[in-house]
Amino acid sequence: MSPVNQKVPQPGDLIEIFHDLYKHWAVYVGDGFVVHLTTANGSSATSSSGSSSGAVSMPKAMVKYEKLKAVVGDAKWKINNLRDGQRRPLDAKIIVAKAFQLVGSEPEYNLFLNNCEHFATEMRYGTRRSRQALIGAVRATCVALIPIGAMAGVAGLAVVGLFWSGSEAIKMVGDMFLKS
Repeated sequence: MSPVNQKVPQPGDLIEIFHDLYKHWAVYVGDGFVVHLTTANGSSATSSSGSSSGAVSMPKAMVKYEKLKAVVGDAKWKINNLRDGQRRPLDAKIIVAKAFQLVGSEPEYNLFLNNCEHFATEMRYGTRRSRQALIGAVRATCVALIPIGAMAGVAGLAVVGLFWSGSEAIKMVGDMFLKS
């Protein structure tokens, strides 16, 4: 367990945990413990048997109360109250009480609508936000548009081929790429 910053978390702080492909989020509730949304099958977000972001939609997740060290494992982490400059956080006692109230619940999990970051920001600010869900949605949209762009390019080359023969068409297409 290696904190990125050396600050000591306070009750109500959001903890961001860095993994290779995703970030896991938890709410610090004091005495070395966090409450977080994770997989319902009993595996923490850092274990090899499951992840909080391993699928777009799973039937159930679970809100758990666990030691920060157990949730973080060998990953790096930091306190990240990311929206404090935009929204006033709820009182720490309210954040902790809300988090404890949900421990043991099994909400539906959805990467884009109900993930661990949504849970954490709702506890601290009263509103659900997830930057990684937004970024994931944008990336998915861009990847989906790549084949459309490729098909348009092929169609464009076919049109060029109708009007210009062999070497003229190759030269024209080459010029188009060099100018852009």
